[in-house]
Amino acid sequence: MDGGRELACARARRDHRLHARLEAAHKEIAKQGITSYLDASVGATELAALAALADRGPLTVRPSVAITVSPGLAADPERMQARIEHLRTTYARAGVTIRTVKLLFDGVIEYPTSPRHCWS
Repeated sequence: MDGGRELACARARRDHRLHARLEAAHKEIAKQGITSYLDASVGATELAALAALADRGPLTVRPSVAITVSPGLAADPERMQARIEHLRTTYARAGVTIRTVKLLFDGVIEYPTSPRHCWS
Protein backbone atom coordinates (compact mmCIF):
# COMPACT_ATOMS: atom_id res chain seq x y z
CA MET A 1 0.00 0.00 0.00
CA ASP A 2 1.42 3.42 -0.89
CA GLY A 3 1.80 6.18 1.70
CA GLY A 4 -1.11 8.27 0.42
CA ARG A 5 -3.48 5.35 0.47
CA GLU A 6 -2.32 4.30 3.93
CA LEU A 7 -2.93 7.82 5.19
CA ALA A 8 -6.40 7.92 3.63
CA CYS A 9 -7.28 4.57 5.20
CA ALA A 10 -5.97 5.70 8.60
CA ARG A 11 -8.06 8.88 8.38
CA ALA A 12 -11.15 6.89 7.38
CA ARG A 13 -10.70 4.57 10.39
CA ARG A 14 -10.18 7.55 12.71
CA ASP A 15 -13.26 9.30 11.32
CA HIS A 16 -15.36 6.15 11.69
CA ARG A 17 -14.30 5.81 15.35
CA LEU A 18 -15.02 9.49 15.98
CA HIS A 19 -18.47 9.24 14.38
CA ALA A 20 -19.31 6.13 16.41
CA ARG A 21 -18.19 7.80 19.65
CA LEU A 22 -20.15 10.94 18.89
CA GLU A 23 -23.28 8.95 18.13
CA ALA A 24 -22.88 6.98 21.38
CA ALA A 25 -22.37 10.22 23.33
CA HIS A 26 -25.50 11.75 21.79
CA LYS A 27 -27.52 8.67 22.72
CA GLU A 28 -26.25 8.79 26.30
CA ILE A 29 -26.87 12.53 26.60
CA ALA A 30 -30.43 12.11 25.29
CA LYS A 31 -30.99 9.22 27.71
CA GLN A 32 -30.18 11.60 30.56
CA GLY A 33 -32.87 13.99 29.35
CA ILE A 34 -30.45 16.60 28.03
CA THR A 35 -31.70 18.22 24.84
CA SER A 36 -28.79 20.50 23.93
CA TYR A 37 -25.16 21.14 24.77
CA LEU A 38 -22.27 23.52 24.06
CA ASP A 39 -18.99 22.27 22.62
CA ALA A 40 -16.78 25.26 23.38
CA SER A 41 -13.87 24.40 21.07
CA VAL A 42 -14.28 22.69 17.70
CA GLY A 43 -12.44 22.51 14.41
CA ALA A 44 -13.08 20.93 11.04
CA THR A 45 -12.73 17.36 12.37
CA GLU A 46 -15.44 17.78 15.00
CA LEU A 47 -17.70 19.71 12.63
CA ALA A 48 -17.35 16.99 9.99
CA ALA A 49 -18.34 14.35 12.55
CA LEU A 50 -21.41 16.36 13.57
CA ALA A 51 -22.38 16.89 9.94
CA ALA A 52 -21.99 13.19 9.16
CA LEU A 53 -24.17 12.27 12.13
CA ALA A 54 -26.81 14.83 11.13
CA ASP A 55 -26.76 13.56 7.53
CA ARG A 56 -27.83 10.12 8.79
CA GLY A 57 -31.00 11.48 10.37
CA PRO A 58 -32.33 13.96 12.89
CA LEU A 59 -30.04 14.54 15.86
CA THR A 60 -31.28 13.39 19.27
CA VAL A 61 -29.69 16.45 20.91
CA ARG A 62 -28.93 19.92 19.58
CA PRO A 63 -25.27 20.93 19.73
CA SER A 64 -24.15 24.54 19.74
CA VAL A 65 -20.49 24.79 18.84
CA ALA A 66 -17.72 27.40 19.04
CA ILE A 67 -15.15 27.34 16.25
CA THR A 68 -11.66 27.64 17.71
CA VAL A 69 -9.46 30.34 16.17
CA SER A 70 -5.73 30.37 16.83
CA PRO A 71 -3.84 33.60 17.48
CA GLY A 72 -2.08 33.14 14.13
CA LEU A 73 -5.36 32.98 12.24
CA ALA A 74 -6.84 35.85 14.24
CA ALA A 75 -3.88 38.03 13.24
CA ASP A 76 -5.33 38.13 9.72
CA PRO A 77 -9.00 39.12 10.16
CA GLU A 78 -9.93 38.59 6.51
CA ARG A 79 -8.42 35.10 6.47
CA MET A 80 -10.06 34.34 9.82
CA GLN A 81 -13.48 35.45 8.59
CA ALA A 82 -13.09 33.42 5.40
CA ARG A 83 -12.14 30.32 7.41
CA ILE A 84 -15.09 30.73 9.78
CA GLU A 85 -17.53 31.21 6.89
CA HIS A 86 -16.06 28.20 5.07
CA LEU A 87 -16.56 25.98 8.13
CA ARG A 88 -20.08 27.32 8.72
CA THR A 89 -21.23 26.82 5.13
CA THR A 90 -19.53 23.44 4.75
CA TYR A 91 -20.81 21.89 7.98
CA ALA A 92 -24.07 23.71 8.73
CA ARG A 93 -26.88 21.21 9.34
CA ALA A 94 -30.35 21.30 10.84
CA GLY A 95 -30.10 21.11 14.61
CA VAL A 96 -26.45 22.25 14.76
CA THR A 97 -25.81 25.85 15.82
CA ILE A 98 -22.53 27.31 14.57
CA ARG A 99 -22.46 30.96 15.55
CA THR A 100 -19.73 31.28 18.17
CA VAL A 101 -15.97 31.69 17.83
CA LYS A 102 -13.46 30.89 20.57
CA LEU A 103 -10.22 32.87 20.58
CA LEU A 104 -7.27 31.77 22.73
CA PHE A 105 -4.73 34.56 23.19
CA ASP A 106 -3.14 34.26 26.62
CA GLY A 107 -0.97 31.29 25.69
CA VAL A 108 -2.18 29.24 28.64
CA ILE A 109 -5.16 27.06 27.86
CA GLU A 110 -4.98 24.73 30.84
CA TYR A 111 -4.37 26.73 34.01
CA PRO A 112 -6.45 27.80 35.91
CA THR A 113 -9.50 26.80 33.87
CA SER A 114 -8.55 23.15 33.68
CA PRO A 115 -9.25 20.91 36.67
CA ARG A 116 -5.95 19.11 35.97
CA HIS A 117 -4.12 21.41 38.39
CA CYS A 118 -6.34 20.10 41.21
CA TRP A 119 -4.87 16.60 40.93
CA SER A 120 -1.19 17.50 40.95
